[in-house]
Amino acid sequence: MLVLRSTEMAAVDKEAIELGYPEIILMETAGRSVAREIDTLDELDNQSDIYFLIGGGNNGGDGLVAARYLKEWGYKNLKVFLLKPGENLSGINRDNYNICRLQDVEMEVIDSEKLNEFRKILNNADIIIDGLLGTGITGDARGLAADLIGIVNDISVNVLAIDIPSGLSLDFKSETVIRADLTVTLADLKIAQAVYPGRYYCGEIIIADIGMPAKAYRKIRPDYFMLSNQEAARFLPYRTETGHKGTFGKVLIIGGSAGMAGSVSLAGEAALKMGAGMVTIALPAAIEHDVNSHSREIITEALPDENGKISLKALDKIINISNKMDLVILGPGLGQGKEIAELVENLLKKLKPPIILDADGINTVRDLEQLDKSQKKILLTPHPGEMARLYDTTIPEILENRFDYIKDFVEKTGQAIILKGADSLIGLSEGEIFINPTGNDGMATAGSGDVLAGIAGGLVAQGLDLEKAGIVASFIHGRAGDLAAEDKNRYSLVAGDLIVYLAEAINSIIK
Repeated sequence: MLVLRSTEMAAVDKEAIELGYPEIILMETAGRSVAREIDTLDELDNQSDIYFLIGGGNNGGDGLVAARYLKEWGYKNLKVFLLKPGENLSGINRDNYNICRLQDVEMEVIDSEKLNEFRKILNNADIIIDGLLGTGITGDARGLAADLIGIVNDISVNVLAIDIPSGLSLDFKSETVIRADLTVTLADLKIAQAVYPGRYYCGEIIIADIGMPAKAYRKIRPDYFMLSNQEAARFLPYRTETGHKGTFGKVLIIGGSAGMAGSVSLAGEAALKMGAGMVTIALPAAIEHDVNSHSREIITEALPDENGKISLKALDKIINISNKMDLVILGPGLGQGKEIAELVENLLKKLKPPIILDADGINTVRDLEQLDKSQKKILLTPHPGEMARLYDTTIPEILENRFDYIKDFVEKTGQAIILKGADSLIGLSEGEIFINPTGNDGMATAGSGDVLAGIAGGLVAQGLDLEKAGIVASFIHGRAGDLAAEDKNRYSLVAGDLIVYLAEAINSIIK
């Protein structure tokens, strides 16, 4: 699905109107969609106290339309509180204000001198409908709107936001933002809603279809997307009934070191659980027994080692093994050091299959030229610390400018990347960025990244290209974490739980 920036959303609205879709019809459809969502809430009935907070922008107009419909549908105790007098509204907002008056919708202008009294009024609501500020805001909320946002956040009342929580700007510069329990966003998801901290303020998000014509999107070229459940199902590789382990692909994992046998085991088990036909782990001879003792279905290839790490002497053997494989995962638990860096540099040059470069494989990269697309296809899977090391900068700098760093990486290398985090970003070679909607903080645990690399490897082995595999693997990985958290809790998750819930996560997509 599309994730739009403020300029893109404005361009779509403008194009729709120019195509002959009247603005008043857009608002009517949007307001009715909001009213319909309110009407379906189980905790409300026609006796519920529903209070609308209405500003002077278009989402305030959407709120006036929603109030009209609820009044028509028999809701008896709804009330509209206006940020400014209705006579001062303009255009179609003024028209909808006048229609509300004709329908005897109870309306009142908020008195900035009596905010303590107003707080008590709002505290009696069953739900507050937030239509104060829309997507046009830049910077932080100010004045009476900011005061009202503070009051709403300070009381214990459910909040439904129209389109976007008031104060949440699409340029990520806002700090004074309503915390909604539910956001009914109109037409398309907005970028600030898709990533943190904006996702935190939105609560559950419902995307309301307001009948925006397809032609309205023809003049924009969106860069941001988010995978839906239906799209994830379409991306999954096809499995033929007559397939065998060769059909479903062979994955080679190169990694492991003394004390880090679990990394390659987790990646290997995840690849198998995702559907790969066969998984081989090339690892230091010193840890082969450790891996074999708890990974029964995985084949191991013992390599010459030195101080518990793969020796550079193993290079030719690794190349020979890799020539029979469909994909290589390079890096889990590999360790660091001068010889490991030299080994990885040689492997990046000489390996023929596509590569998922993970963990210590990333940490050995000297500069982005080593990852140039002209040599082979690589999918990088760094967490912010590894990305910071790659760019010789700080983790806060990466987190503050994630989209910029992903775009820079893709432009310079032509490769795909998963920048892991609370809302992982997947950058594709043509410049598109997918924002992953699944996952939770319980997954912030050692080994979780190894599982992700294995899931992606299993998908590539079955025929999915690296870029689609990165998108789908992130989605399934997060879904497995969400299912595990539901059954257990977010404190107690470990990486192995993600593998346990992987089958259930796939079932939730293909059901």
